Amino acid sequence: MTQILTIKKIISTLIISSATILSCSLQPDVENEAQFVRNFYTNYMSIVLSDLSLREMNEELEQLVSRSCTEDLINRLPSKMKKSGADVFLKSQDCNKYALESLKIEQLDGTVDNIFLVQYTDSFADETVEIHISLEKMKGQLLINNVW
Repeated sequence: MTQILTIKKIISTLIISSATILSCSLQPDVENEAQFVRNFYTNYMSIVLSDLSLREMNEELEQLVSRSCTEDLINRLPSKMKKSGADVFLKSQDCNKYALESLKIEQLDGTVDNIFLVQYTDSFADETVEIHISLEKMKGQLLINNVW
């Protein structure tokens, strides 16, 4: 039984690592902005859905956020989370595999600030969750600079 759990944990870690490597290997430019957002959310939700311990999950999420978000946004996240009472990237406390499977990313037309609409189905509440993300290029790297 212990060996099965260990193997399952190793497989989960390999999947997360592979997704992270794919996300980091993209050379973000105008054509890849939507893919950058999709990779971020795919990685984020995959980490939340993994069999990692709470501590390990939080460490993985922290690393992903630190690689993908501006320092300004990272500094504002605690107050955003306290105000909303939920994970600001999910607009909920949790997600399930149906949320990941229903994930949709759309760049909003006519926006100057590279704003994307992230949508997924919250099967617990039977509703579509909408999250807005804006991107910024800093030192040649694409980063999330706001989430609402």
